Amino acid sequence: MLDLKQINESIPGLDQAAQAAAVEHWNSVAKPIGSLGVLEDIVVQIAGLQASEQVDISKRCVIAMCADNGVVAQGVSQSGPEVTTLIADNMHKNISSVCVMAKTAGIDVIPVDMGMVTPVDGVRDHHITRGTADMTLGPAMTREQALAAIEVGIGMVAEVRELGYKLVVSGEMGIGNTTTSSAVASVLL
Repeated sequence: MLDLKQINESIPGLDQAAQAAAVEHWNSVAKPIGSLGVLEDIVVQIAGLQASEQVDISKRCVIAMCADNGVVAQGVSQSGPEVTTLIADNMHKNISSVCVMAKTAGIDVIPVDMGMVTPVDGVRDHHITRGTADMTLGPAMTREQALAAIEVGIGMVAEVRELGYKLVVSGEMGIGNTTTSSAVASVLL
């Protein structure tokens, strides 16, 4: 079973030397120091992640994790799992809204079935279950299922890194996700 503590300890921290070099580089560019605000902060953070002052985001992707939420049975959404299926299929065909926006920025979208009720041809199948349980009646997932999902995420990042992606963004698609996200936020915040 996945050991989260071991995984967390294996992730290197930001390379502070690369970050300092990136700050020095951006401060030497003909502009007021710090004038790009948060953009400069993000570039410095990426430099730390990549352990290089020369940030490379030439190949980018969004990994869209798709799953259905059992809480939809409580009427929390105007639509059901069939819409998750439709959007995941549209992602595979590169015609969803995220794909249209990503294409404009030269970003690839990789949809992944993490637990859709209905599988979609062409979408990477890493489903843990075919939809979660209804969280109003009990746990939506077991701890083992949650750890398996985290493991899939780690594996997907490793896979796209091997394919040469330099910047990876995670996303989600699934009817009922706003409800489950709100529940998590209410506990964490």
